[in-house]
Amino acid sequence: MQFLLVQCVAWAHAEGALLRRIFAADRACFSAQAALLIGIAYQFAPIDLIPNRIPVVGHADEFAFLLSGFLLARRLAPPLRKACGSIRAIVPNFFIVGAARCGTTSLFDALGEHPDVFCCPVKEPNHFATELRERPWVMESARRRGVLIEPGSAALTVLPRVAITPDYDMYLRLFEDWDGQTAIGEASTAYLMSPRAAAAIAQRQPEARIIVVLRQPVERARSEIQMHAQLGRTLGDDENGLPKTIRASLYAPQIRRYLDMFGREQILFLLFDEMMADPAATLRTVFAHIGVDPAMAETIRLKHHNQSRAVRFALLNRLLFRSGLRDVLAHVLPRPVREALARWYYARGRRPRQPRVSLDLFRADIAETSRLIGRDLSHWLA
Repeated sequence: MQFLLVQCVAWAHAEGALLRRIFAADRACFSAQAALLIGIAYQFAPIDLIPNRIPVVGHADEFAFLLSGFLLARRLAPPLRKACGSIRAIVPNFFIVGAARCGTTSLFDALGEHPDVFCCPVKEPNHFATELRERPWVMESARRRGVLIEPGSAALTVLPRVAITPDYDMYLRLFEDWDGQTAIGEASTAYLMSPRAAAAIAQRQPEARIIVVLRQPVERARSEIQMHAQLGRTLGDDENGLPKTIRASLYAPQIRRYLDMFGREQILFLLFDEMMADPAATLRTVFAHIGVDPAMAETIRLKHHNQSRAVRFALLNRLLFRSGLRDVLAHVLPRPVREALARWYYARGRRPRQPRVSLDLFRADIAETSRLIGRDLSHWLA
């Protein structure tokens, strides 16, 4: 043991600069860091010294050693790279901020097909909705479901689609695979409703391009109610007693926060119905807004994601969601298996029941939204 300790000290003294350079390199990636740490572990503890070698397929101890090295790298890489000042200042320069249930997933996935656009591997990291981290039940739920991104969290192994990322360094880490693309972005729909996100984004990236997608408010509210029913939960009221799904469809106060923080030319307002009617024209507009070649819109298809579907077994659906088992299965099961189960899980050809939402709740807000974005929204009143 003393020999190994002496060897550790000698290696750190002689090769510490090399370690620092590798972890501080702009193009450093996780696989290189993992390989480095596994190599260090092999140097300090040769597997020939490990007793009771058990031949299974190769050697079980070798597999365990490599696995432990991989996990060690996962655990140590963030603090080591942070200590070395190696977290690269790669921050998004465009944000799709919402609204929810307005085709943001379809748009985000289409943008990711452009060769000069880098999309965050976690579509909704929610870092700038800072109020979320002050709600203990939200944080605990995210941790239990494996969607809280923090040092050493399970969410780093299989990145979720929607997460909560409180730490800024961990947020930057999501963009490490950037490969020189001009446009770098994410799409957290909570940012539009968030009372703090606009100011937080402006503080970090005042020149950012903002994209807002709006949908006829009654249709949007119905779609959100259906989505939450599909997820086995119901939406409560906000602090003023207004149903949250209704408040999310009152766009004017949300838009005003962004207009207060960003220049009008930095914000692109899209309408959901126009985006679905002419996807190519929408993509050309968006590509031009974020500064990449608009001609690529002719070769990229905008697919319709996250459509509301009726579940066959409501009780089973609630149990899977509330227990967190559905999130686990979504991470573990291969895509073909998930797609096959979805065909059985959802009722084919049966649309979910349309909830009742009154247009009168939104008339005044539609008029104000029309004024703020400079678009005629009279068709929303039909």
